[in-house]
Amino acid sequence: KPLPDDFIAIGEIGLAGECRTVGSLEQRVRECARIGFTKIMVPKRGIERKKFQVDGVQLLPVGNIFESLKILK
Repeated sequence: KPLPDDFIAIGEIGLAGECRTVGSLEQRVRECARIGFTKIMVPKRGIERKKFQVDGVQLLPVGNIFESLKILK
């Protein structure tokens, strides 16, 4: 299924299906916003540790692969 042009996902998927955060998450989100992405899927844990918002961007926090698949439907 093709994804929308304005959608991107940041993070890692573990062997058990959990979504893991990555380093410099806020910086990555800001860079994605700068180049035009408006919907960004991020790991819940990464967003909980640092509360941040980026203007014009919808952050979609997910905890596991199943939650991310629900968003993509």
